[in-house]
Amino acid sequence: MTGSVDIQAGVAREVAVLGATGSIGTSALDVIARHPGRLHANVLAAGRNVEALLALCRTHQPRHAVVAEASAFPALRDGLRDAGLPTQAHCGDAALEAIEAAVRSSSPPAPCGGTSTGRCEAASDLRPRIEHSQVIALEDIPRYARSGIIASYQPTHATSDMYWAEDRVGPERIQGAYAWRRMRETGAHLACGSDFPVESPNPFFGIYAAVTRQDQEGWPEGGWRPEERMTREEALACFTRDAAWAAGMEDEVGTLSVGKRADFIVVDQDPLVAPEEDLWKIRVLRTVIDGVTVYEAGEGTPDGEPSGR
Repeated sequence: MTGSVDIQAGVAREVAVLGATGSIGTSALDVIARHPGRLHANVLAAGRNVEALLALCRTHQPRHAVVAEASAFPALRDGLRDAGLPTQAHCGDAALEAIEAAVRSSSPPAPCGGTSTGRCEAASDLRPRIEHSQVIALEDIPRYARSGIIASYQPTHATSDMYWAEDRVGPERIQGAYAWRRMRETGAHLACGSDFPVESPNPFFGIYAAVTRQDQEGWPEGGWRPEERMTREEALACFTRDAAWAAGMEDEVGTLSVGKRADFIVVDQDPLVAPEEDLWKIRVLRTVIDGVTVYEAGEGTPDGEPSGR
């Protein structure tokens, strides 16, 4: 292990871990440096940027963070388990093995199987998650539901990668790639996000990609591997209710419900009825956080810029 941050129960809702095969680019380093203490989980990776990331941790003391080499994962997993925190990993075949091992090692072990959906409900309470669950062997897809592992997706990755994905992974492996429908039908939990700053943080770009599997020019006609599309309702839930559940925040955010935080937006089109081709064009007219308006589109105000309120 190159370095570590003490793990203590009650410090955080979520700790995420990247395996040694991943690295965080300088853009993510910049985000951490410019917004110390504001990130819900600083996800740090082994690799060439570890020392820089460790220096940022020492300087800014993020709310919680973990740095690990792959060889250190078993000890780290046990530390997370003992602290009552979920184990989460960056994508890869080895990540599935590691997270399943974490579920099996839970104390007490989480009983799996025997449900009508095939989903491991007890393990799901641990909220184990694999980030970017997007290129998966077909035979591995049912393992998510069986082990209660959350499949976290970024739908715009599919529409960014579709031009070259099959050339890279081959015709067999592509069958399980960006396979949202296949995954959902196994009973697994899904969660959606943007992977900003790799992709735009605009959730309507992601909802459009999930529903159409097309780029913003409408290519390809009918969508790329359209059998994997989400419905509008599924896509909206994936970015809101399901993402909140994956983060362990379902009692605070994710739906507009009595007792939850008044976090919501007002938009210029209803995403449930707007033409599919216009979903990515939906504009935010007002943003409310904790009941306070923090953004309001004014006449002549460019999209994405505060009106001064």
